[in-house]
Amino acid sequence: MATGLGTRAAQSGVVVAAGRVLQGIVSLVSVAILARLLTPSDFGVLAMVLPVALVVDMTLNAGLHVAVMHEARLSAPQVSRLFWIAQRFNVVLLGAMALSAPLLARLYREPRVTAVALLWTLALAFHALGTFPEALLKRQLRFGALTLIEVGAMVAGVAAAIGAASLGWRTVALVLQVLTWNALRCVGAFVAGRWRPDAPRQRDEPDPVIDRLVRYGANFGGSRAVYWLGRQIDRIVVGYASGAAVLGLYDSARRWSWYPLQELFLSITDVVVASLSRARHDSQRFREYCRRGFTAFLAAPLPAIAFVGIEAELVVRVLLGERWLGAVPMVRIMCGAALVDSVGRLTGWLYTAEGHTRQQLVWSMVSTGVTVAAVLAAASHGAVSVTWAFAVAVAALAIPGIVYCLRTSLLTGREFIRAIWRPCVATAVAAGVWMPVRASVTTPNADILALTVDALVFGLIYLAAWVGLPGGRQATREARELVRAIMDRTPAGEQEP
Repeated sequence: MATGLGTRAAQSGVVVAAGRVLQGIVSLVSVAILARLLTPSDFGVLAMVLPVALVVDMTLNAGLHVAVMHEARLSAPQVSRLFWIAQRFNVVLLGAMALSAPLLARLYREPRVTAVALLWTLALAFHALGTFPEALLKRQLRFGALTLIEVGAMVAGVAAAIGAASLGWRTVALVLQVLTWNALRCVGAFVAGRWRPDAPRQRDEPDPVIDRLVRYGANFGGSRAVYWLGRQIDRIVVGYASGAAVLGLYDSARRWSWYPLQELFLSITDVVVASLSRARHDSQRFREYCRRGFTAFLAAPLPAIAFVGIEAELVVRVLLGERWLGAVPMVRIMCGAALVDSVGRLTGWLYTAEGHTRQQLVWSMVSTGVTVAAVLAAASHGAVSVTWAFAVAVAALAIPGIVYCLRTSLLTGREFIRAIWRPCVATAVAAGVWMPVRASVTTPNADILALTVDALVFGLIYLAAWVGLPGGRQATREARELVRAIMDRTPAGEQEP
């Protein structure tokens, strides 16, 4: 049974996951409303700015907020010093993004891009300020407070977007959602953490810890920037070649294919990294956390992605509406890549927790080069060809990426396979059973009810496969023990520093 740090991490993971479920419901409802108030072209304008915004977002603070979570012990003056180093970097980075706004508009031949890019820059400025108090809350595993802040900010952001769209502010409605969300998260984190940085000094004494963390953050931020650049080149190519309307369809296909993975991965990453970083000095405990954590993580997104791929037309019709059905072929292609990528993404946790950010940067450069080459080769053949090129590149890079990561990890290849095999095989069995029997399942005429029934039946098949596989009873017993550990209070003597 998990104890001490393990219990606290599990409790935090459940809080975050529960909050994410609530956020997911809000997100799905908001998308269903906004997709009917706005057009694919309106979403496409946002997607034109998204590549730059994501790369900037992943580079903010030069990775120093992650270094704060990674380091076991830091003094208050050291945290303040890292904060001011990060803010100097952010001023340059966000200034460059603001200046790029008219250039992006010219690149895409779309004047609406300028306003969206400038508002998004302001949203990222709030995010940059708020990440340090958020990192300190994560160090304390106060994910409950963070979840409340995020859910409240998200609801307010959705309300702002729907209100703007209803008033006819079509161009900026979606980015107003991001701006409202980030601004409220920033304020909430400072209030909840009760932390304020010390005033910056004109001259600081040499500190080897600061120097080491700056290098760690630079490698981490650099690897993320390179990785996300490779993951955004397809949007740039489709937007440039085909315009906002086609990009809106492509972006929606990609977004919802990866949605079950992306939302959970991003929400729980901080819990996992904070916990594994503190367990990395005990190799046995580290491996046990990885085994249980990886299995639990993959249990939800893998079957969800498989189901979305199989039922793509019904999912798109219910979620987005009839005018978005052009995205269905791309959703099916992307879901195949997302299934493989779900396993490959686990390496990001290992790199960050074990401090191998230099190795992560090297692999990001390699994978980005391959992805960019594949997408550019397909650029002249249309959006569906770009979809195939991007999906094949992502899927083909997953296994080499895992092998490269495990060369220096405490986790062995055999242990990695042990951690992932059950959700992978159960998903394959569920998909193999569902495809031939789905036509014989009686569903209501209403699309949303039909989707609900299909999802429930698919889920039951998946659960049966999970339990029926060898060791299913033991896996179920471990799950029950983990739930009991989560529900128990952590003994006072086991608190981590």
